[in-house]
Amino acid sequence: MDEENPAFIRKTLRSIESVVTPKIIGLDNLIKYLEHEPLQFLVLFSSVSGIVPSLGVGQSDYAMANAYMDYAAEALVHTQPIVSIQWPNWKESGFGETKSKTYEKTGLLSHTNVEGLRCWTGF
Repeated sequence: MDEENPAFIRKTLRSIESVVTPKIIGLDNLIKYLEHEPLQFLVLFSSVSGIVPSLGVGQSDYAMANAYMDYAAEALVHTQPIVSIQWPNWKESGFGETKSKTYEKTGLLSHTNVEGLRCWTGF
């Protein structure tokens, strides 16, 4: 059994909350506090784990929090200039590069910080 990423049924409520709270409650609070601001855009950084079910294995709480961000952006796009980007792995940031067979089967490629920033800025 993977002690760091157990099946969802074996996760404690505290563990789940520690993963989902920053993304879900954080996003809800951010949207609440910015709803009357004249934003040009709001970009959310989510993960492909929220849209590729096989990538959520052992990390379903993380995948769920990212899916929440994606769906919130979609639900609010008509009233707020909001978009959620489902990033693949960043080799040098976050969790680091995932080299699992499951990830390889998706065909997604990990990128470096420079490559990710180029995607973001268009340069």
